[in-house]
Amino acid sequence: REQAGNELGNIFLIAGTAGSLSGAVFATLLQRRGYNDANMRMVMLAAALLVIPASIAPLMPKAEYAIYISWLVIFIHYTHFGVAMAALQLITPSRMRAQTSALMLFLTNLFGLALGGTIVALFTDFVFADDQALRYSLAVVAAIVYPLAAIVIGLGLKHYRSALLDN
Repeated sequence: REQAGNELGNIFLIAGTAGSLSGAVFATLLQRRGYNDANMRMVMLAAALLVIPASIAPLMPKAEYAIYISWLVIFIHYTHFGVAMAALQLITPSRMRAQTSALMLFLTNLFGLALGGTIVALFTDFVFADDQALRYSLAVVAAIVYPLAAIVIGLGLKHYRSALLDN
């Protein structure tokens, strides 16, 4: 069991690392195709792509299926980390980059770590009212949050392009 857990951790570590590197590659490809908002667009695409696999992974009938889909979820999810920070740096004046990066990391951790788990718990406790419904809470939250993120980022692309031109 311990060895299987270590192997699973290694697989997810590889998925996250490969995703981070791939995000930069995909953003570069978008930029070469003429999208000057490629970094931010990549973040939007990652959120849109995650809707289905992140929503169905918790609902799989077998753990093995959930693990395979989770590998894809982790890969896609991590594509946005590097390009999101690069997108922020490109529109931030040089004298403010450290503070802006620190604020982004703080807010990402606050919303992702603190509110993410809390929202899932609220769905489990108050919507489904069943501790055994955790999988459904995870699926519903993913089905709500990822499309919402993609829409919000999509609406901001015009403003992001404008900020790029101003910098």
